[in-house]
Amino acid sequence: MRLILLLLIPLAVFADEHASDVLVYSATACYGTCPVYRAMLFSDGTFIFVGEQFVARKGFTKVARSEALFAEAVELTRRFRFQEFRDDYGWGEKGVCPMLATDNPGTVLTLQLAGVIKRVNHYHGCSGFEREAELKELEKELRDLLRISRFTQGPEPQSSR
Repeated sequence: MRLILLLLIPLAVFADEHASDVLVYSATACYGTCPVYRAMLFSDGTFIFVGEQFVARKGFTKVARSEALFAEAVELTRRFRFQEFRDDYGWGEKGVCPMLATDNPGTVLTLQLAGVIKRVNHYHGCSGFEREAELKELEKELRDLLRISRFTQGPEPQSSR
């Protein structure tokens, strides 16, 4: 019940009121025990993790991180030409997914930067599409940069980030 209430609260209220730029990394459910969560990094360095299912840390967690981390994440999206990815790689997109498999999780990446919002929905059962390897690598590098495994799998060694 607490989790439902937290999900109803606009998450931006937990960050600095002037921090409108944000990167959101969401992992969606599968037919099984795939982790389901949202990780948000605001431009002021505020990091919010909301663990829903099959994660080490369920519920809402707020951590102070650095503004430099947000800049690093944005640079990563620029390097991978995030704005040029299609909006959707999944069901119902004719001609996008040469191969489709059911029961897979998905990743949704959203970047709000300078008032512009770009969202990429990647259903992992969709494969064989153009730039697939790049999108998967971007997802991996963002997970590593944000240290998401710390919340999904448990504690990790301390780092300077």
